[in-house]
Amino acid sequence: MVQYNEAKNIVVKEASAFTTRITTLPLLKSLHRILAEDVFADSDLPCFINSSMDGFAIRYSERKNWEITDEIPAGHFHNVIMDIDKTVRIMTGGKLPEDADTVIPLEDVTEVANNITLREGLRLKKGQFVRHAGEDLLKNSLAVSKNTLLEARHIALLAMCGMAEVKVCTSLKAAVLTTGDELIDIHQFPSNDKVRASNLYTILSALKSLNVETVNLGILQDDKTQIKEAVQSALQSDIDILITTGGVSVGKYDFLKDVFNELGVEILFNKVNIKPGKPFVFGKFQDTKTVKYVFGLPGNPVSSYATFKILVEPFINAVYKQFEPPLIKAILQTDYKKSDKRLHFVRGLLSYEGNTFLVATQGQQSSNNLAGLAQSNCLFMAEEDSEIIKAGNEVSCIRI
Repeated sequence: MVQYNEAKNIVVKEASAFTTRITTLPLLKSLHRILAEDVFADSDLPCFINSSMDGFAIRYSERKNWEITDEIPAGHFHNVIMDIDKTVRIMTGGKLPEDADTVIPLEDVTEVANNITLREGLRLKKGQFVRHAGEDLLKNSLAVSKNTLLEARHIALLAMCGMAEVKVCTSLKAAVLTTGDELIDIHQFPSNDKVRASNLYTILSALKSLNVETVNLGILQDDKTQIKEAVQSALQSDIDILITTGGVSVGKYDFLKDVFNELGVEILFNKVNIKPGKPFVFGKFQDTKTVKYVFGLPGNPVSSYATFKILVEPFINAVYKQFEPPLIKAILQTDYKKSDKRLHFVRGLLSYEGNTFLVATQGQQSSNNLAGLAQSNCLFMAEEDSEIIKAGNEVSCIRI
């Protein structure tokens, strides 16, 4: 059995050695993908000196009034000779005439016929409301760096750089299967000793939120032959990751660890000193062409989700070269007691009051309490050597 930090380090080290593939996509299809190249500005941004306001362009002086001689709408530039007592009406984004260096906003003047007068009490500043060429980015400077998770704000800049297509990392592909004689699919009504297979939908959804392509392998009975055939088929397919839920503990019908061993999966660790989620398998399957990673998650629904967040998600983030969200330091609002030497990940409700994060335990902490999980927004950590964490102490929280 390994400690949590050791387990996480093993997972991240393996992920860091994973080679991602690259594909080229149209810009509008690259949202939420990982940029696979540095992108540089192909021109100055802005490309030309322009007005940041609707107003009047002038040559700066101490004057208070000017004659309007012309108009320059955005996108319709024509050069105008600027005398010191003359002005041209200009729209936001309009290119300034060569001799103009200052813009007066519309609301700062009174306009009568073809003349404007600066309003009483206002003073001009040379260069005001003028955007200079290259003040945002100079040509050939870095615009968006490699390994950026592309959001709408990045798409905007890539568009300004003329990137109709971009190189992005190919999405990881993960297959998910869940095991257990007690499981039924969600369209069935649970009766007698059956329960709906929530894990399948939880893990598939969590993967999709991380930009991972998913394959639903469904629900398998606790039949070793059937499970072995499904796992073998998955390992021979084009997936990068296989995630299973259930069947990795020490029960009579927990077959997955044996199946992994029999199929040549190298088990890197198979128990973690945490709660929930002690039974957890991480391994890799390597043939002459590819490496595939295997995560065997516990069957209890909360344990399954928690271990995904604390061990599978860091693997995916590391493959995609993404920084993990920082832990949040919060003040515990309720005492938390523990009676073992495991690191506990406790479901909690995180709030922010008076410049301080606060967290309180949320509901009963059993590993099948999905209602309590749904009503939580974090996991806070109760360290191995602690027996009771008193209200008022600081704890580290992971957002969920």
